[in-house]
Amino acid sequence: MSKNKHILDKAVLPAPESNRYFQLLERHPYLCSLLFCLLLNPLYFGSENGIPTNAMMLETVALLIIGFYLLWRLVRYQPHRRIPAAAAGIGFTVLVLLGAGQYRKAVHPGLWLMLGGCAILAGILWLTRKQAQNQRRRISLFLIGSSFFLRLFYVCYTPITRRQHDVGRFGDENNHAGYITYLLEHHRLPDFDPRDHWQFYHPPLHHAISAVWLWLSENVFGIGSEVAQESLQTLTLFYATAVIITAYRILRHFKLEGTALYFPLAVIAFHPSFILFSGSINNDVLSVAFLLGAVLWTLKWYEKQTWEGILKIALYMGLGMMTKLSVALAAFSIGAVFLVVLVRQCRAKNWRIFGQYGAFLGICAPLGLWYPIRNLVRFGVPLNYVQEMSVKSDQYLGDQSFLSRALDFSPHQVAKVFEQWLHYDASGYNEYNPLITLLKNAVFGEYINQYTVDGHPLAFSLGVVLFWTEVLLAAAAFAAMVWMFWRKHKTLGRLPGLFLVGFYGVLLFSFYQLAASAPFTCSMNYRYITPTCVIGAVFLGLAFQRLRQMEKPVCRWLYRIGYALCGGFAVFAALFYVKLGMIS
Repeated sequence: MSKNKHILDKAVLPAPESNRYFQLLERHPYLCSLLFCLLLNPLYFGSENGIPTNAMMLETVALLIIGFYLLWRLVRYQPHRRIPAAAAGIGFTVLVLLGAGQYRKAVHPGLWLMLGGCAILAGILWLTRKQAQNQRRRISLFLIGSSFFLRLFYVCYTPITRRQHDVGRFGDENNHAGYITYLLEHHRLPDFDPRDHWQFYHPPLHHAISAVWLWLSENVFGIGSEVAQESLQTLTLFYATAVIITAYRILRHFKLEGTALYFPLAVIAFHPSFILFSGSINNDVLSVAFLLGAVLWTLKWYEKQTWEGILKIALYMGLGMMTKLSVALAAFSIGAVFLVVLVRQCRAKNWRIFGQYGAFLGICAPLGLWYPIRNLVRFGVPLNYVQEMSVKSDQYLGDQSFLSRALDFSPHQVAKVFEQWLHYDASGYNEYNPLITLLKNAVFGEYINQYTVDGHPLAFSLGVVLFWTEVLLAAAAFAAMVWMFWRKHKTLGRLPGLFLVGFYGVLLFSFYQLAASAPFTCSMNYRYITPTCVIGAVFLGLAFQRLRQMEKPVCRWLYRIGYALCGGFAVFAALFYVKLGMIS
């Protein structure tokens, strides 16, 4: 036993070998994740029903190749371990073949994809356990990677007709799917007033990318139209992964390390809103990906005013507004940072800054505004046009004043943790309080409700615990934001924190403004302000970092409670959505 343990203790990958791959992932995270999603797509096509018959063979061969490649690299650096490596190779082969047999019989093959992926990540984590210099990379890769496989499982069990927002069906004349179909069939922008077709007023970037994806799938790769449509979730899976990667880079920009990084990252990586986004084929998730990219590069540009920084802000903002015009909300906070830098540079008589601002406007404005200006000129559509719902809708809340809705925190609203709609329960009520609706919607969306988990007590219990953990965590994040608001960061100064708080305030104000101007339950949806999750996580990380430096016993208890809330939230979110897949 001691000899086997000794062998296992020495079974590690050499640091020079693993450094090469960690550095590749760190330098090109978006490209690597995109390529991985593209390689996965033929193995499932966005659905468990789209898994081809030869997928099991391909996955088995891929696993064996990866496993034996790692063993070969291990033996190459440490040839005296050939015998243990051969034994490990035989054991690994047996496990993979046994797993393949279970996968073939599985009711939910997507679950096995998730478990297999997480097992590979756990193996990499174990094989690199003695590399102290790679500690942050190892654990961050495991968190981001395992959350990716959870989102992959969600995509597998979620068809494009379920839990979607204004998507409709392909071939319709309205909604996002109809918009994509129009671009696919006509190869041109709509030549009619978009107000006559629901959701056609949106800028076309996401819909154009989706149309190109469908055209390639059907006409180049010979994939059937229904399977190709399901595979659009591969795109949104990548977009959601890009969001997590950008959030990680924002956390790292604030020099967060250790547990002050890992626990906030876990909250973002396993947050239900990004799980739901991964399977939603409307334009929300791509717009958030661009929006967070603009936030990240604003932080970087403030630190050092480079041309690369200003051009990337312009591209992310412009492309984001070409995806969804609400990305322009970030302009208020980014503009404030630009103004502060302008004042400083003018005092230093550095007039070259005007060249950067000119380049920003020259890129961002045409990219972001060409479509709404086109519709204004051709059809008279206001620049800030948003389609309105009928007051005859069964979710209309206009019979109550906004103030009464916003200030009513009566206990009956949390008697059920899932969002309440008369559409689903005629004896119930429509959610009306913006904050309570927001908290419910953030973890369940509007389509996971009481009836989804009826007859499944474990799923119901997980949902209840998840909701109340989120409530406590949201309160902790808000408290951390208030506490850290005026504190000057030791390396970045005070403005970056003020920038994030200002952006948080803009998002929250826009949310309440929409809840007041559009009195419908669907208007109080967390998907409109998901960047607040990332901002809250940043301040949690900064608070953890600060509390660890304080020696008072109460500080130790506070950050331990904070870690427990973050870890518990991530675990309960993962368990709930895994269980949801098993009962769907």
